[in-house]
Amino acid sequence: MLVADLIGMGETQRLATAKVIDMMVDTTVTPEQAQAVLAGWRGAMDELIAEKRANPGEDITSDLIAARDEDGSRLSEQELADTIFAILGAGSETTINFFDNAITALLTVPGQLDLIRSGEATWDDVIDETLRVESPLASLPLRYAVTDIDLDGTIIPQGDPILVNYASVGRDPGLHGASSCEYDLKREDKRHLSFGYGPHYCLGAGIARMVATIGLGTLFDRFPNLSLAVPREDLKPLPTFIMNGHQSLPVYLTEAAEAAA
Repeated sequence: MLVADLIGMGETQRLATAKVIDMMVDTTVTPEQAQAVLAGWRGAMDELIAEKRANPGEDITSDLIAARDEDGSRLSEQELADTIFAILGAGSETTINFFDNAITALLTVPGQLDLIRSGEATWDDVIDETLRVESPLASLPLRYAVTDIDLDGTIIPQGDPILVNYASVGRDPGLHGASSCEYDLKREDKRHLSFGYGPHYCLGAGIARMVATIGLGTLFDRFPNLSLAVPREDLKPLPTFIMNGHQSLPVYLTEAAEAAA
């Protein structure tokens, strides 16, 4: 909803696009299901763009339309719609999975939440260690080799599809040692690729860190006795190899005042 507001979406467009985001990362849907949902999303995007073109506002969609319409050469209608969708998808699904994975780790890995409460670790530590161990975007299909690529003697031929696996980098024992799969806020090296790299580094990384810091801090301040309502092993993963999260995260909530009473 936060990202949809920044884009300038109304309730109708937001609900239509939410269905598409769920479909885009569900690797169990049929081609027919995908096409049906995609058609609905295209209609919602057309309506949003037409509305913002007629009545510009202080939002990202209006800014993108203005940039395109200055000389008509910056973004095609298709590129405009795809850019809006990319901002919404990249700014919502990944954030949802991050919160899911961070909360799960803090509630189930002994001693980690205590490090935050004692000041021995910060929310920045939580952000980077969560992104390292549990990248919210596990794999990104597909990229294609524009030339032959030599990776230490292994050749990826020009034109071959490439599935980029972000999740594996953070768990590489060559980078993070034998404990690479363990969640440890005191770990010195928390390098990861969850925000991408180089020219493809996430444009919203700063906002994502701010949302994560405020969100987690507020959540655990308000509900200091937050706990999982089911064993961790009962949490069901999303039906996809693209995203890394759970279908739901049931918890018990107890506000600070109630806990004190």
